[in-house]
Amino acid sequence: MKTMTLPTCTMLAIVLLLSSALCGQFDWPSLSPPGKLTQTVGQATVTVAYERPAARGRKIFGRLVPWNEVWRTGAGYCTRIGFDREVRLGQQTVPAGKYALLTIPRPDYWTIILNRDTTLYGSRDYDPAKDVIRFDVPAERSSRFYESLTIDVDITPNDAEIYVSWTDQTVHFPLETRTDRRVMEYVRDQLLPGKATDNEDYGMAAEELYLAKREMNTALALASKYIEVEPHSGWGYRMKAEILAAQGYYGRAIETLDAVIKMRLAHPFEDAQQQAWDLAEWRRLREAYAKQQ
Repeated sequence: MKTMTLPTCTMLAIVLLLSSALCGQFDWPSLSPPGKLTQTVGQATVTVAYERPAARGRKIFGRLVPWNEVWRTGAGYCTRIGFDREVRLGQQTVPAGKYALLTIPRPDYWTIILNRDTTLYGSRDYDPAKDVIRFDVPAERSSRFYESLTIDVDITPNDAEIYVSWTDQTVHFPLETRTDRRVMEYVRDQLLPGKATDNEDYGMAAEELYLAKREMNTALALASKYIEVEPHSGWGYRMKAEILAAQGYYGRAIETLDAVIKMRLAHPFEDAQQQAWDLAEWRRLREAYAKQQ
């Protein structure tokens, strides 16, 4: 019987190791694939990390997910939700940080829980003493069927609704970022006294308030200030005209558009095509406002 030499044994070992490694490299699909969501809401960033189980023809709520019991709101490790600054959920304050998002499903309402323990596997070791907040929300029948558990964020300018949906069930709850409050504090403390370090802030604040349809007199003052510091910017004039028109002051809006047309003819753009477009748009608005008088 022929004895294998050391080099032969070494080569055989390498081949076996490579074969074993290749066999172990097949990428089997996860039954509950991980999902990640990062969403900017106002001045806050919301992150969600969860595993997404599928229904696969099974009855979910009331069977796979029992009623009246704490649920990890996913599969495997508990679902985690995070905020990079203080927010409010369910009208309760939540400090910046990461939390376990747990729920207690019931036929007519769910309890939403944020818990400090983000290492939970399932909910077996859930400790209510570590709850940060909990509140109840109505359970609703969804308008579509969700094969996989889905968590999403519906932005309602500067705030949002967070939805948890699976099969024909959905719940949602409000997320408040307090961005509007911080905007108004900045407007009051820095912009109205004329302390802005960036002239664009006057225009941005005017647009923010105008689109939110609030504090319209303040929006008008900010648009006027922007024109004062950036007299050759057509954007400021248009913003002022739109704010005036929204308040019903069509005559003053027309005067503002006449002023911006005169300004642009005196200080033309290098881009002739852009200039022609701007002039046509301002004249279109002027005609529309004239019909409202």
